[in-house]
Order: sequence, then C-alpha cells, then structure tokens
Amino acid sequence: MVANTYGRGFEGRAETTGTSRIGPLDGLVAAGLVLGAFWLVVAPSVLGYGSAIPGLGGMWRFGGTWNDATVGALLFVLVTGRLSFPEAASWCLAACAVLGGWLTLAPFALGYDATFATSHALRNDVLIGAVVAVLGVTGVAAAVRR
Repeated sequence: MVANTYGRGFEGRAETTGTSRIGPLDGLVAAGLVLGAFWLVVAPSVLGYGSAIPGLGGMWRFGGTWNDATVGALLFVLVTGRLSFPEAASWCLAACAVLGGWLTLAPFALGYDATFATSHALRNDVLIGAVVAVLGVTGVAAAVRR
C-alpha cells in the first residue's frame, strides 16, 4: 500500500508498523496464556493437591499451591500488559516463557514429594509450564518477526 503525504493509505486508514499490530497468532498465544493462568489459579482446588495432604492444615500450606497461584496471577498480568501495550510484546512474552520454565522446574526446586496429591501437582506444573514456555517463545518469535 502506498501512503500519501498524510501517512494514510488509499482507504484512509492509518498504517501500523512494528509490534503494535496484534495478529491472529498473537491472539492464539494470548488466549492460551490466559487459559493457562486461569487453570493455574484453580488447579489446586480442582485436582485436590494442597487440601488432600494430611497434616498440613489446609490447601494454602502446600508451597506448590502458592507457586501455582502466584505464577498464574503473574501470567495474567503479563498477558494483559502485552495486549494493553503492544510495543511491550517482546519482553512480556519473554517473561511468560521464563515463568513457564520456572513452573516446569518448580516441583523439583520446591521438593514436591511422591505422595498421591503432590504427584498431581508435579504433573500439572511440568505440563502447563512446558505449554506456557512454548507459547511465550512462539509469541516472542512472532513479535520479533514484525
């Protein structure tokens, strides 16, 4: 599209450049990250890890529950920031990828034991962490390509 001297195309719309555009891949990445964030916040209740561990006095005493809720909230804030400020796409999505990497390693770093309840937490964190990391890297690659 050839722009005239006023910076508008033939159709009269302002042209966009850089990472300020949000394309279909960006929408899929953002949707996947928001779903992952939501799941991380509700997973301890749905899967029963945390509350099912005897002797700990409730769901919020298990470190994995706090970790999942914190990472889920941070993911939601980063995705919201990415959608609100498209020029910050690269670093928001890179931070999402780092959080996904942390979530994958967290069960081993935080020492989840081999009980039935924490095995759900371990599998959930490794799987969702890998998905979040891949979505973050995909989003960064798409943002850098523009």
